Amino acid sequence: MILGMITLSSTRAALTAQFDARIASEAAALAEEYQTEGLNGVVQAVRNVTHPGALDYGLKGPNGVAMVGRLAANAAPIGWSTASVRHRGGESETIRVLTIALPGATA
Repeated sequence: MILGMITLSSTRAALTAQFDARIASEAAALAEEYQTEGLNGVVQAVRNVTHPGALDYGLKGPNGVAMVGRLAANAAPIGWSTASVRHRGGESETIRVLTIALPGATA
C-alpha cells in the first residue's frame, strides 16, 4: 500500500507542476498581449477562450472592477493561491490561481 501512495503522490506532483507551467505560460502570453494590444486586446483574448479544456480566466480593470472572465470576481492576492469556484450544477471545486499585475498597468 505504501508503494501505491508514493506513486500517487509523485503523479499528483508531476501533474500539478504541468498545470502550473501551463497557467504561468498563459499568464505570460496575456501580459504580452497587454504590451502589444492594450487592455482591449486582453479582454478580447479572454473572451475568445472557449474551447474544451481551456483554463478559466478573470480580468479586473485598473480600478479593481471585474471586466471579463469567470474568475474576475474572485479576490486573489498577487502570486499563487487557491480559490473555490462553483460550477453550473452547484458543486464547488478548489482550484489553483495565478494572479499577476499587467506590466505598466495602474491599480
